[in-house]
Amino acid sequence: MKFKVFLPTGYQIEKEDNDNLDINVILENGEIFFCTIFTIKNIDFLMKKNLLSFFWADNMVIIKDLSKRSILEFVKEALELDNFKIIFFKIGELGKTEGYDFLFDEINDF
Repeated sequence: MKFKVFLPTGYQIEKEDNDNLDINVILENGEIFFCTIFTIKNIDFLMKKNLLSFFWADNMVIIKDLSKRSILEFVKEALELDNFKIIFFKIGELGKTEGYDFLFDEINDF
């Protein structure tokens, strides 16, 4: 299935190996899904920064780095392995969700 990655806050990554990013994935059928991707270094950094012995986040996924290539590879693998709807949280549909009044073909992939 075709998909496009949409970044609500833009692609503002300081370090590809130590950051996190909210992503929306829009499927060709118009469904919109959300998750937050982290790197291992970023989780370690956040735990130390916040002086916590644990870390958690809703709809969280750890990937090797936040390069565009790795993000696209992760989404493609999640779709191919049928894990997509377990990993991602559905937030709406194109044309029916506020802020998403456009067609799939009008979306510029990040």
